[in-house]
Amino acid sequence: LFNICSQKEFQVLAAPLVAPFAIRTAVSTDEDEEVRIVALNILTLVADSTETGKLLLDLKLYPAMKHIIDDREKGNKEWSELVEGALGVIANLSVHRSVNAELVRAGASKFFGSLLSETGFPGLLALLALTHLAKRGTAVKELDDVSPAMLSALVSLIGSTIDGDIAFGIRWELVPGPLSAVRHLILHGHGNDPSVIDGLLNTNVMEQLLRVLDSDCLEPSDVEEALEIMIMLAQVSERARRIVLLSEHQIHETEMRLKKYSKSIQLAVQLKGVASSYIDSARSEL
Repeated sequence: LFNICSQKEFQVLAAPLVAPFAIRTAVSTDEDEEVRIVALNILTLVADSTETGKLLLDLKLYPAMKHIIDDREKGNKEWSELVEGALGVIANLSVHRSVNAELVRAGASKFFGSLLSETGFPGLLALLALTHLAKRGTAVKELDDVSPAMLSALVSLIGSTIDGDIAFGIRWELVPGPLSAVRHLILHGHGNDPSVIDGLLNTNVMEQLLRVLDSDCLEPSDVEEALEIMIMLAQVSERARRIVLLSEHQIHETEMRLKKYSKSIQLAVQLKGVASSYIDSARSEL
């Protein structure tokens, strides 16, 4: 089941069949913990899509995963692989933003906010989820006290993702992921908050963004996201503007590289138009 769900083309097709069984297995205390962890890994894959969110919420995924995490409070309060796995499932659901309103109504913002003080991976997962959860331009009060250490972990994750490294046992994507988390953090009413802006700049976020621009193998959406973040930072920070000025040649090279694709895009659109016109003509003759 894990191998099937790891292939994106099968995730949506398999979800209605796999998810109910995986949820029951993950929450069952009668199962071995290793089996429950495998079920959580399957759910993480199923949740890694904008098309499965509604199904998973209808199957009561959020309260089921929250129950596993809340049970930690009754024990030794340590983050076991099982509990981290449950948090990873609902964080993945939040990052894809397909059921944000439903998660907020279920109390996910407050829940993730309560976990921001956790150190290491759990706190980072909560931050990633929370930044993606709110509507654009909406201030999220739970993000008011993000620690410098957590901002540093977020920016470090951008660097690991650019390098293609596995971090916390995961091979990450920048968007959705740590890069879009930084963008949402600024957009959610924190773009004029000196502590957030300085905190990001102190963790060398501009250097990591410039690394995204330098890469010729990342997704175009990654480069667009990096440029938007740099614009937002430069609009509110003199320090960011100085970095942009010092990097003018590098940014110009990125501009020239992106221009190479503009002709290809135009030709692809033209090709589709030619094909469509011939198809329309053939249909009219029938």
